[in-house]
Amino acid sequence: MCSRARRAEQDFATLVSQLGSSLYFDDFLWRGHAALPDALQSLTPGLRHWKGIPLLRRGFTRIADAPHGSTTFASQSRYLIDLAAASLFGKADCVLATDLEWPPYLAALTEYAKTRNKRIIIVEVMEDLLEGQLTEKQLIRRLSTAYDCNNCDGLFLSSITYLGIRLPVEELLQKLDRVLFSVVDAAQSFGQEPVSLQKLGCDMILGGTQKWMRSGHPLRFAIVPQHRQGYMQLIQQAVDPHDPLRQLTSRFDNPEFGETIELVSLITSGATLSNATKNQTRQTLKHRVHNRQSLIDLLNPTTIASPSWTTEHSGILLTRIRSELEESPRSLLHQKGTVASNFQQYLRLSMPSKPFTDTSLQQLVTSVSEVS
Repeated sequence: MCSRARRAEQDFATLVSQLGSSLYFDDFLWRGHAALPDALQSLTPGLRHWKGIPLLRRGFTRIADAPHGSTTFASQSRYLIDLAAASLFGKADCVLATDLEWPPYLAALTEYAKTRNKRIIIVEVMEDLLEGQLTEKQLIRRLSTAYDCNNCDGLFLSSITYLGIRLPVEELLQKLDRVLFSVVDAAQSFGQEPVSLQKLGCDMILGGTQKWMRSGHPLRFAIVPQHRQGYMQLIQQAVDPHDPLRQLTSRFDNPEFGETIELVSLITSGATLSNATKNQTRQTLKHRVHNRQSLIDLLNPTTIASPSWTTEHSGILLTRIRSELEESPRSLLHQKGTVASNFQQYLRLSMPSKPFTDTSLQQLVTSVSEVS
């Protein structure tokens, strides 16, 4: 969690203890910190970045480079992928995806397609990419060929996959014909690199604040360009609306809601968003990529799992896990003070936003070498 989000979390707890369910709290949610009495503003300086729900929605369209776009918030990733699936298959009969997408999302898309008598084509590229057997041009050719041969008319891809591989989404969308609706999962991009819905040319972009944006509390969101807003309103009416955070934030007046809603994710996301400038994001990405390369230079080359081209760089490094390990690699690393994730036979390391010190880099190399 970033320092601004942590201060906002702490002062939000202070505010709630002072306000309870007073009318000031409704004003605070919708109009921001400035709507509070002066005494409460002085008591909660960590909330000064909170400008209210309408401006929070606008802030997300800003960082997604989607002028006049629309943002939908949700507390549950299931609602987000259901929204994406309904949007995709509401327009398209056959959607193309790859085996590099987040597995729960692929499962949800497959389930939705089956119940609606639609099709989803999942192209297997992971193994070839991680073994360096597929160039970027070959990847685009394989995906575009699969798209045309299967008469696809919809697309679901990640800009950066959960394994850290940057996919050529923009180039692919420019090449394909008959794309009636496209969704880009940018959960690994927001906070790690500048994101542009306009540049990608997609119809919906998905994200979350708990990863690289470091809000500490998950807030999921979907952003659509201006010309898709009417369609999105129709889709939202068809999707199961039982996400109280979505219901609350979709209205601009003071809504009536009868159940407890976890609001701290909104507050910490507002604090994080205030620091999310393109220049700052580019600088932290530069540090992450440098850290990644510094680690690669010191590890055994045979342990690195990576595509063969150079434009895939992100702040994520994959290494191959030793097959003879008897204990979980994640547990072994945790014992040495290193936090990592493992997926199948791969170890995923997310690089920090500040440069490694010589000591921390060497400690990480020693730890990773024992499991990779």
